[in-house]
Amino acid sequence: MSGPVRPPLTVETVDGTTEGRPITTIKVSNGDLTISGNTATIDTSGSGGTPGGSDTEIQYNNAGAFGGDAGLKITTKGGGSSTTIQSGNVLLGGNKLATGIANGSLFLTTDGSGQIFIQSGNDQGGTFTDTQVNIKSNTNTDNAILNFGDSSNPNNGRITLKDDGNLEVKNSVSGKNVFLEVVGSAGVTIKQATTDTDSTFTVEGNGTGTPKINLTNSTKSVTMLCDVNQKLKVEGGTDSFVFDVSSASGGITFPDGTTQTTAASGVSFPLLGSDGSAGAPTYSFSSDTDTGVFRPATGQIGFTMNGSNKLSFGSAGEILIGGSDSGTSGQVLTSGGSGSAMSWADASGGGDTTYQMGSVSGVAYGTTASTFGQSYYDDISASSRTINNYATPRAFPLVAQETGTLASITLNINGSASGDKVLVGIYSNVNGLPNTLLGSATIPTDSTGYITQTSFSSSVSLTAGELFWIAFGTDNTSSSASVRRLSSPPSFGVVFTDSDESGVDGYVHSSSGTTLPSTFSPTSGGGFRPIAYYTVS
Repeated sequence: MSGPVRPPLTVETVDGTTEGRPITTIKVSNGDLTISGNTATIDTSGSGGTPGGSDTEIQYNNAGAFGGDAGLKITTKGGGSSTTIQSGNVLLGGNKLATGIANGSLFLTTDGSGQIFIQSGNDQGGTFTDTQVNIKSNTNTDNAILNFGDSSNPNNGRITLKDDGNLEVKNSVSGKNVFLEVVGSAGVTIKQATTDTDSTFTVEGNGTGTPKINLTNSTKSVTMLCDVNQKLKVEGGTDSFVFDVSSASGGITFPDGTTQTTAASGVSFPLLGSDGSAGAPTYSFSSDTDTGVFRPATGQIGFTMNGSNKLSFGSAGEILIGGSDSGTSGQVLTSGGSGSAMSWADASGGGDTTYQMGSVSGVAYGTTASTFGQSYYDDISASSRTINNYATPRAFPLVAQETGTLASITLNINGSASGDKVLVGIYSNVNGLPNTLLGSATIPTDSTGYITQTSFSSSVSLTAGELFWIAFGTDNTSSSASVRRLSSPPSFGVVFTDSDESGVDGYVHSSSGTTLPSTFSPTSGGGFRPIAYYTVS
């Protein structure tokens, strides 16, 4: 419409105020303009018509017109926090997301690998700390259930707070376990919440099924079970211990079938054990299991070290080195020293064996001051002998009966002479004759009795079985001091006395003197034979 507008022009508004003067042009858009006489009416109420659908239905654009849907509506007009909207069978509002039909289900569905998160927040100004999810039944006589499953098997696993108050964790998949898994050194703890109240852990078999606890990892396993009332069995493979607590006399049954009913009954005599072996002895040590005692054969006892039989006692009482070496009759056990095994050796001393080498005045010698090695003594009464008879040194054969260092020499001084001395020396053997002086001792004659000397000019080493020579001299060729035989030889050292008994001669040095020669020059018979009988002890 266009044309002149003749004043005066009156403008009326509905629900508003009129602004802007003067008005020169009136435009109509998105509305209708009608003229009746001198009056023009502008209708801007739109052209959509009336609301679609039924009461409470939320309007939507339905092909340019208002439309309503019974599945999208306001179910509660609360004007605020209680307002509820229904979309399909889902109700949203009033602090809840709920199903809109009786006994209906509600699904929260993601797409693909998407996840569902339930998390507290602070968008409305609250304090974001703990997040709590509650699964609630109507009353405590109803079950509160959380199911785990898939589209075909919705109830494969379940956690249920049952109507009797018990909490049940259930795996409904046959043959599958329920795992409680922690990380690092953490453990799984079952704790009683009520102070000073016992905690009970129960493993319950179904019906007559056997309750079991398996302790296992990839390489080790042991099982505890109760297959008989009030009896606990501990199984490891085919063997088991049974703890019978059905009565005070129940006891413990061991894998071999024996039963111990009291602490005292655990040790009975005779104390029996398996035969064992050198590598696994019957009785050994926790930190050295191949060292101990075992039974090599009937009537035998063996001692093993590092898995090897070192020593056994045979059924006849014989000693077996290495489990089999009994030596020969008369041999003795000989130490090999530190780090070396023992061995059998022919006897060389010890006991009370008597040896005869002619007649004797009396000589005894040994290699330590505390151990009596050999004793030589005269079994024929004899008078004393003055030491001036040794103005020319005399030497006699001496076969060493043990190996070691000469410790002492003892003489029986029968008559004293102040300041005079008897000289005693040990010589080496060359071609059956005395040769080089190995060491000597000086024995004073100031007093009578057994006089012992432990100091030598040099250390003298004796080797068992080797021939040496013992020589005698004096520092005063006219001395009146005298020596005689030993009626009771002392139990140490080297002892000499002399007599006139006939027998095999020793050797006399080529010249007289008041010292022992460094090299002995033997001439024929010495006339005095100090070695004939001797004992080894």
